[in-house]
Amino acid sequence: MQIEIKRFLSSVNNKYIMVEERASPYQEGGFQLSRLNSLLEKINMLNLNLMAFNDDIGQYNYQIKFDCLNTLFSEVASLVSSDEKKKEDRYKKVIDNLLLGNSPHQEKKVIGGWGTIKKEMQFSLKNFESLKKILYEHELFVKDLLHKYFRGGTNVEDNPKTNKED
Repeated sequence: MQIEIKRFLSSVNNKYIMVEERASPYQEGGFQLSRLNSLLEKINMLNLNLMAFNDDIGQYNYQIKFDCLNTLFSEVASLVSSDEKKKEDRYKKVIDNLLLGNSPHQEKKVIGGWGTIKKEMQFSLKNFESLKKILYEHELFVKDLLHKYFRGGTNVEDNPKTNKED
């Protein structure tokens, strides 16, 4: 790993001093790992009860999990192959279609007493099981990409796409 050192003059109290600034392409590495860890912890917590509604965010946990998986993928998107990007796009399309057309929670019109029509939220276990299965497959796919491209760190030497020795 090569570190670039920049030397420049800096004015401090009208006195010029020589300052060395060490620039590294891996300065973001620690922050990126922190973001990844935070997202993975969040996904694990959401998995405990995917059906629950999160009042703070205003969405069901399965919707939040899908957003977290999309964010995780965005962390490795620049590293993955075109085939992996296509597979990710297929997962997103299938899950989006499930959430739009066959969501586990759907608002239905129900005829109440005295012929009144009211809207009621209904839960479909069949739709939930389908969504849960595809979300799990999507989670495994994204986690596999993280393991493949990060291997426990953000170091370029660990990245199979940038490692020239392979």
